[in-house]
Order: sequence, then C-alpha cells, then structure tokens
Amino acid sequence: MSGTAAVHAAIGALIGLTSGYGVQRIADTAAGSQIFGTAPMTTAVIAALVAITAVSLFSWGRVRYCVVYGIGLAGLAIVGAVSALPAPDEWNELPVALGVALGLLIVPALLTTAVQVWFFGGLVAAGVLGYQWENLLGGDHFRYHDYPGSLDPPGRMWQLVVAVALGAGLLLAMRWRRADHVDVDLSGRIVAFGAAIALTSGLLARLSTETGRLPVASVLLVLAVFAAGVRWLPQGSATTLAAMTAAAAVLVIEPGLDREPSIFTLVAGVAAVIGGLAVGLRQRRAALAVGVCAGAALIGALSFVSDTDWVRIAAGAVLLFAAAMAGAATLPLEPSLLAGWTVLPVLASLTARELPTSNDGAVPSWVGVTPDTDHYTMWAGTVHGFVELTSTTPPAFEPRPDLIVPGLIAAALCTACAIWLTRRDSTVESTG
Repeated sequence: MSGTAAVHAAIGALIGLTSGYGVQRIADTAAGSQIFGTAPMTTAVIAALVAITAVSLFSWGRVRYCVVYGIGLAGLAIVGAVSALPAPDEWNELPVALGVALGLLIVPALLTTAVQVWFFGGLVAAGVLGYQWENLLGGDHFRYHDYPGSLDPPGRMWQLVVAVALGAGLLLAMRWRRADHVDVDLSGRIVAFGAAIALTSGLLARLSTETGRLPVASVLLVLAVFAAGVRWLPQGSATTLAAMTAAAAVLVIEPGLDREPSIFTLVAGVAAVIGGLAVGLRQRRAALAVGVCAGAALIGALSFVSDTDWVRIAAGAVLLFAAAMAGAATLPLEPSLLAGWTVLPVLASLTARELPTSNDGAVPSWVGVTPDTDHYTMWAGTVHGFVELTSTTPPAFEPRPDLIVPGLIAAALCTACAIWLTRRDSTVESTG
C-alpha cells in the first residue's frame, strides 16, 4: 500500500469511526423532544442532509480538494467543541449541533473515491462495536447498545488521540491534493433520492417509535429503497445501493455481540470487518457479497436458539464480515446516495433495540429528564445530578427461538436481492 493509499484508508476509517461512534453514543436529552424520534436518528438524518447539501453545492463549480478537507476539519472542530461542553446532555439542541458537525466531517469521505470503502467499514464497526470499545476502556458496563448518558465523559484520552490523528490526516491530504479539483456530477434525481432515504428513515423512526411497529416499518423501507432504486436510478447506482441496503438490513441481527465486554469479542468483530473489506475489495462481485449476507443472516437467526457464548460471537462476526464485504465489493457510490445510506445502519440499530433480547422483553431505552424529581433515568440505573449511578446486574441471556423470524426475513430479503443481481449480470453479459 502506497503512502497516499494509507493516508486515505486512515482518514476514511477514522471519519467512519468518529461518525458512527458519535451517532450511536448520543443519548436523548429529553423524552419526545427529538425531531426524528430519538437523538441518534435525529443526528444521523441531519448529518446526511448537511452532507448532501454540501456535495450538491460542490457540483456547481470547480472546487479544490483543499476546501473539501478544510470542511472536514471544520466539522471535526465543531465535534470537539460540542464534546467539550460541561454538560452536553442538558442541551436539547445537542443532536442538531452534532448532526451538523458530523455532516461536515463526512464530506471528504463522500467525495474521495479511495476513502469511501474505509469510511463504510469504520462506520459499521463503530455502530456495532462502539459500546464494547467504550466499556473495555473503563466505562460502566451496559448491555446491548446501552450507552451511558454523556456524549464525552471525562478521562477518555483515546478520543483525543483519534481526533488528533484524524486532524493530522486531513491536513496531510489537504496539502497533497491542494491543486486538485473536485470532479463530481450529480443529477437532481440522485440528490433527491439520497435525501429521500434519509428523511423517510427519520420520519419512519419518529412515527414507529410511537406505535411500536418499527421492525415492520424497517422491512417496508428496505423493500421501497430496493424497488425505487431499480426503477429510478442508473443501473450501476441501483446495484451498489441494493447491495449496501442488504448490508444494512443484516445489521439488525447481532447475536454474540450483546454480551459483557471482552477483548476477544472486540478483536473478533474488528477482524471480521477488516476481513470482509479485504475480501470485498478483491472479489468485487455484488451478487456474491449479497448472497453471503443472506447466509450470514440465516446463521445469525439460528444462533438465537443457542445458549453458548462462542456460537453467538461467531454468528455476530459472520454478520459483520458479510456486511463489510457487501460494501467493499460494490463501492464507490454517488456521494449523495452514500450520505443518505448512512442513516440506514442507525435505523437498523434502533430496530434491533426494539427486538426482545432476553426474557424481560425489549431492551429499555433512554427515558430522559423527569421534571418532578429532576432525576435522569437510564437503562440500568438512575443518575442523581450526574454524581451517583446505581446499576443492576443484567439478566443472563436465554435462548429466544422467536428471534429467528427477524433473521429469516433479513435472509429472505438478501436472497431476493442476490437473485436479482445475478439475473441482471446475466442479462448484461448476454447483451454485451
């Protein structure tokens, strides 16, 4: 790997990690106050819309890449400023501010083809493994996707290291490409399609969290994105978006990665993502990658009947491998479509949170401020004035055969997508 490729890989991975971690880590500031239902979804949708707006403006004129990387640096600076607030969770507009910052930050990853794959891998890894990383570095132990309330707790030196490394990478890329111009030609249809994915996901999340039908709504959204992409997008864009939508769909099922933090689980997940990216970059076959996603979803579904830790960990690693392979095998994608797609993993995570994971029903979510007691109720305990935290031991995992159904649905969707991609490739070969 050349020096330029290494810098691009580092920038993409760090932007993806920062964006995925920032979105998944944020907690709701007050119940019912978010534009799109929850703080993570609000942050993700706003970030996507800001990024789509920025790349659309760049398509109007010849802009140098130094400006693109400068916008990324501005987004990183805003993320740092927001994280440095004394009590960010008390600010109701925090998801909006963080969404704007992350939207600016991901612009360089969207507009640089060599960065897109690594951005995708970092985003997926952070969304799935962020809580494992957080807990292993000394945070309070929470179960599946249960984060502490603060966006940036004190004593997290690794966040400063990541920010410095990302800033240095952006400055270096800015220097290397200061004379290059951005060459992006986006049609109005593609821009509108990317924005529609983001907005529709956010609206579904807001409406469905109030009715408790988010899993059903997510399935319908996946079908709608697939059908609309085939109908309205160019063939190459429709193929890539279909494969990446399948990758987002399998992220709903994450067995084996919902246990107490362990270095083995984290290493297995990271290795699975890196392996999937490497295989996808080597194979470059969308139908094969989506077929692997179908098999991974089936394995993940069947693993729910096991009470053995290593079975669920292995199934989760297979799912991460398949998702990373699907993205790497099909990218690059038009910047506005990739920006709109970034909301789908957040929707998948939110959907997974509503599925039952133990015998006590669905995993509770952030409740927010209780005005009459001024207490902050969280998933596993109560914070009084951000000083005292009381947590209970999470219940032991029990086999849940009823969770096979979501896995079978994801497997069926991916299988249908793989069949369509195979037929499309056969048609192209016969007519070519």
